[in-house]
Amino acid sequence: MGEAAKSINQGGLGIRRIRDVNACLLLKWWWKIGTQINSLWRRAICSKYKIDEACWNPPVSFSYKHSRVWKDILSIGNHCNNIFNFYADNCLKNDFPLLFNLLTDKDGSLHQYFDRKTSPNTWNFPIRRTMFSWELEEEASLIEALSSAHSVSPHEADCFFWACATVSSGEFFVSSIYSFSNSTLGPHLPICNHIWNRAVPPKISFFCWLAWKNKIKSAEFMLRIGILDPSVSISCTFYGFESESATHVLLHCPFSWQIWSSIIHEWGLSWCIQDSVDGLLQWWMRVNFNHFDRLIWRAIPLIVLWSLWKCRNECIFEEAQPNISDLSETIKVRAALWLKANIKDLPFSVDDLTFNWRQIRAGNSNL
Repeated sequence: MGEAAKSINQGGLGIRRIRDVNACLLLKWWWKIGTQINSLWRRAICSKYKIDEACWNPPVSFSYKHSRVWKDILSIGNHCNNIFNFYADNCLKNDFPLLFNLLTDKDGSLHQYFDRKTSPNTWNFPIRRTMFSWELEEEASLIEALSSAHSVSPHEADCFFWACATVSSGEFFVSSIYSFSNSTLGPHLPICNHIWNRAVPPKISFFCWLAWKNKIKSAEFMLRIGILDPSVSISCTFYGFESESATHVLLHCPFSWQIWSSIIHEWGLSWCIQDSVDGLLQWWMRVNFNHFDRLIWRAIPLIVLWSLWKCRNECIFEEAQPNISDLSETIKVRAALWLKANIKDLPFSVDDLTFNWRQIRAGNSNL
């Protein structure tokens, strides 16, 4: 699924990855096994599969005698370290392997190790021989790490704590581990908030997402993927001077450029045409206005991109003729209707948004 499986803030469509969702649900059972120690279902599982009830995590090996569900739970537990880092990257046995190999009580609880302390900063680790100098250095690093860790409550029982929890309780939630796995797919992109603008219908935002990813079905794109026959003309629908790429039909075509220039002129601005839809949106985001002006301004490029593409389709499928003044008025009407419907307490009427952009901008500049 690639791009589509990323969250909307990461530049995707937020489509959930079913395999990962299933893994998160199975990992929830691992959490329950470690936390619901006295539950009846846990005792029944331990009795059936000969598991020590005092063990937080069951052994991950299984045989043909195990049920399919239990095999899936054990299987995800066996592989979760690779999939979700369920056991955390900074596990002490991984960070200090030399000391871990020397320990005689590798399965000891935190409470047992705490009882061995002779002073606040002196940990008596049970080791099988005298340590060498390089091992002493690792011990010093471990003690330093322990001293900087959260305080220990010796009178409370050891328990699981979910480090990725969104609340301080440390409770495990499927949503939290899925969000954690999502965070590894890429950083949040500010431009996505611009594209998925609530002031326009979702289909407009989706089209602009496709344009941003350069995936709209232009003639050049259709030829490249083999949909169009090589003998078919892929000239620009509006003027026919160049081949119809997504960037050309939405930005660089003289017809499209005049539309963009007329819209920007209405706002009293000057601009230099950008080399891509991404560049256009990035430039648009950098222009700052007051509250309502900003809401209107940020919706305009989405409406213009949609209107240019819709006009292009009308020219191809309905044999319409491109007209700059007609399309400019259509853009203003669409903007007025959508903005008035979707922006709460917008202080402008539909007529103001249709016919008086320059006056709206000038009036707000004097506020």
